[in-house]
Amino acid sequence: MNLHLPSSQTRRSFLRKLNNSAFGGSVAMSTLLNLQLAQKSCAQNHAAQNSQKTLVCLLFAGGLDSYNLLVPKDSNRYATYAASRGNLALGSSSLLDLSTPAPEQYGLHQECAELRDMFNGSGNFSGGARLSFLANVGTLVKPTTKANLSDPSHPLPRAIASHFDQIRQWQTSLPLTGQGNLAVNGWAGRAADLLSSDNDPGSLMNISLAGNNIFQVGADSTPFSLQPGASLGLTDADQTSGVLNIKNTVHQQILGQDYPNLAQDSFSKISGTALAQQQSVQNALEGFNGSITGNFGSSSIGAQLREAFKLICLREDLGLQRQTIFISVGGWDMHGDLLLPFQKAIGDVSQAIGAFQQNLDASGLSNSVIGFSTSDFARTLRSNGSGSDHAWGGPQFVFGEPIDAGKIFGDFPDQMLDSDDDLGRGGRIIPTRSTDEYFVELLQWFGVTEASMLDTILPNLQNFNISGRSPINFLSS
Repeated sequence: MNLHLPSSQTRRSFLRKLNNSAFGGSVAMSTLLNLQLAQKSCAQNHAAQNSQKTLVCLLFAGGLDSYNLLVPKDSNRYATYAASRGNLALGSSSLLDLSTPAPEQYGLHQECAELRDMFNGSGNFSGGARLSFLANVGTLVKPTTKANLSDPSHPLPRAIASHFDQIRQWQTSLPLTGQGNLAVNGWAGRAADLLSSDNDPGSLMNISLAGNNIFQVGADSTPFSLQPGASLGLTDADQTSGVLNIKNTVHQQILGQDYPNLAQDSFSKISGTALAQQQSVQNALEGFNGSITGNFGSSSIGAQLREAFKLICLREDLGLQRQTIFISVGGWDMHGDLLLPFQKAIGDVSQAIGAFQQNLDASGLSNSVIGFSTSDFARTLRSNGSGSDHAWGGPQFVFGEPIDAGKIFGDFPDQMLDSDDDLGRGGRIIPTRSTDEYFVELLQWFGVTEASMLDTILPNLQNFNISGRSPINFLSS
């Protein structure tokens, strides 16, 4: 693949010529976009379809207690887990068994039957496993051990226990201040700057189903925010009459005008383009006639993943070879109460991901999609009485057909309080794998293969001794 930074000047020139054409402003843009949808739906390119790829980022905002999601089950390590977690420990008999090689045994939370089946290749996924875990991931500037913590010259991420800082670091992969303009954009946005020229001009590569985020913001790229079930554009159920329809018609006419004032004209053209993009997405979604099976549930993550599946099915209609989708579900900051709220929330997650993957498999799209988890941080091993507090590294998971599934990658940490893996203050586990090592393999699969481009997107990657740029090897060969 020939990678290059797309020219923002070229994009602006294209839009300016279109808006100044005889067709006229937003009406022209909407017409051409709709013609583009019709043409692509009539003449699908099989080779292009095979090259389409989507990354789906799941953010568990608030700090997922992932040590109660993935639990060591062999007798010695489970005893350590139970002693450290105290009243937060899950009963060994309640855990769902994972098919892992002896002597290490693992179990999942009892509400995660779908994730268990995706890992084991059982139940609805008897045709092939679809999920793996990464044992201990977190924000790092350099490889870090407990001994490094007493060295003032060893760089550490800023504000390890801060929600705002850690979410930002996960989304930018920049755990230090002073890294220039990169600090105002995310690693998916930087990747989109490199890859968006593979998509049709004006197409929406980065779609957020959970509002604004920095993850999908680049120098030239911005996320298109879409709320599941919400109407897009200036639309009315009654397109021929009614006050709202009249207002919208006038609004479209205003946006289609040329203005002598540069600021007014720019605002009009940008607004018209945005509305045309919204309308094109809505037209595509309303025209979706694919089959959706399984039960996504009634949760927020279920609604988002259901919409994500439809958007993946519509990649060809939307002119996309590369696509990122951002999904977020909050409520994981469980200081005061953990066991019952976590049980409900993690069950919703498992159900929704299971249905999402079932639909990808049934639609023949599963080899072109990878989903991956992120969160501010894991939680302390020690209970604060009824909940857990902010910590650092913890398990994450990746899923999809391209994953080398049914495995736990990396060394699971020693969960004994104050062990060499524990930062201290109640079991804050030091990450053994950085976000850079996690993300670089996703980027390589996505199409960023040149070393210089990977270093541009992940500037701290060079701090890790990575051979072949695939440090964890969680992708299937």
